[in-house]
Amino acid sequence: MRLISRHTVLFPNAEDVGSHLTYNDTHIEIRGDAGVIAQNRWAWNTEALDNGASRSSTRITWRAPERVRGDSESSVAIEPVLCPGLNIYTNATEKHECLRMVENPVYQSVHKESFTQMADWLPSEYDTSFIKWDEVNCDYDITILNKTLEINEWCPIENEKVIEFTKPIYVNQSEVGLFYVDFHDDKDINLGGLRCTWDSVGVIENCQKTMLMYMPAHVVATTPMSIHLEKPVGLHPNLVINLENYTSCEIQCDYFAYLQLPVDLFIDRFQSGPVSIFGQQDLEQPEYRLQNNSWGSESLFILEAGKINEINLHSRYVSPAPNSSYKSVAFNAMIFKACDSNTEEVVRNPFYSKGLGYEAFFTPDTVFNHMRSTSIGVDIPVVDTSHYNTTRFATLGCIIFSMIYLFLRVFTKR
Repeated sequence: MRLISRHTVLFPNAEDVGSHLTYNDTHIEIRGDAGVIAQNRWAWNTEALDNGASRSSTRITWRAPERVRGDSESSVAIEPVLCPGLNIYTNATEKHECLRMVENPVYQSVHKESFTQMADWLPSEYDTSFIKWDEVNCDYDITILNKTLEINEWCPIENEKVIEFTKPIYVNQSEVGLFYVDFHDDKDINLGGLRCTWDSVGVIENCQKTMLMYMPAHVVATTPMSIHLEKPVGLHPNLVINLENYTSCEIQCDYFAYLQLPVDLFIDRFQSGPVSIFGQQDLEQPEYRLQNNSWGSESLFILEAGKINEINLHSRYVSPAPNSSYKSVAFNAMIFKACDSNTEEVVRNPFYSKGLGYEAFFTPDTVFNHMRSTSIGVDIPVVDTSHYNTTRFATLGCIIFSMIYLFLRVFTKR
């Protein structure tokens, strides 16, 4: 079983590569700074990953909620835009009833806010104990394809933090790339820098100048667009997406909203007209009757450029609780423009590949221009049970008193 590791460090400027680098015969050390991002990739049996497109696969992604991400160039150069939180997608035919997965024609999925369940999905035959998982500062994109495994990790290297690269004995092949963005626009990224490799005994055998040019699949807008809940927020939250300053001149492009809703919220497909919606869609049931059915729903809407778009959400009745007035829930909203590139270049990105998730609803040559990705909170009213007995006996007392009063009035008149 072969393990191949590839590490990439992206610097903001060309001069940063040399000023933040020290090395000897076996080790490379990088000193962190603002805007420096590292990608670590570990791949087991990579030859099987390359030719198994039609086989069952599982994709696990984690987008750290509190991670501070760099500018748009560094963000899109070596990492994709993932959905917030923990997301597990699989196109395997077996059911996972305990996970309450949402099914669509392409895959089954589950969304969690916690990182803890991720390790349960990793194949036990692979030793990943050397990986220092960091759910606070790092994002992860993991592919399990026909019992093979590829783990991608993206982390910022903070100011003055020093990271070390070498070839451990358990790694069969290892390389490090140290790059900066030489040129960048909406269609192409050109990276310049160094690429170093180790020989079989762990000695650096070669470092050479390298230039990479490729087409990004994800582009991040420098100015996020406006998205908010209309005030006041009641039992039927109204999501407002302002596209008044955006045009639709490109025939091959459309604007979309992708929502991940917890079971506490739902969309009436007959009212809002999504392009697709999967998961919990019952219009009548309360939240506590559906908790064991699925984690919620995912939906995709096409938006109209040049105007304000609205998506009507609905909240379910939630379980009564003592000393509570509201239950706070959150949902994820991704707003992006998807464009057909009509070229295979977009699938040749050396740093990430498309997989299951919202990308699966589009063609492989689609380029995503991300305008906003955010988590939005909603407070749902809760019946307070702390005074349940007082209310029950007071109500019963009023009923008994009213009956006695009515009987007295009726028989007194006679």
